[in-house]
Amino acid sequence: QNIGSVARSMLNFGLTELRIVQPRDGWLNRDALECASGAREVLEHAQVYDELSDAVADTHLVLATTARFRDSNKPEPLVPSEAAARVSETISAGYKVAILFG
Repeated sequence: QNIGSVARSMLNFGLTELRIVQPRDGWLNRDALECASGAREVLEHAQVYDELSDAVADTHLVLATTARFRDSNKPEPLVPSEAAARVSETISAGYKVAILFG
């Protein structure tokens, strides 16, 4: 279901290149298609990978999302406006960006 919702959100913003790493419920599944609501084409053209490193190998900036801050040795999280600025700068410079969910 989450992947279908992501596909729908992506299409709302004109994004169509969905990459999925190790989908747990099989691919392409009915729940994802039902949640995609008009974004079926995004799901049908999604690329499936076994490893995250392969899925982002051709990108220059990868931003991971989280709903909560975890105690870790990772850099301080960006607020959405900071992340948007980084994405815009990177794309404007001609580079690819990936946003990681899950």
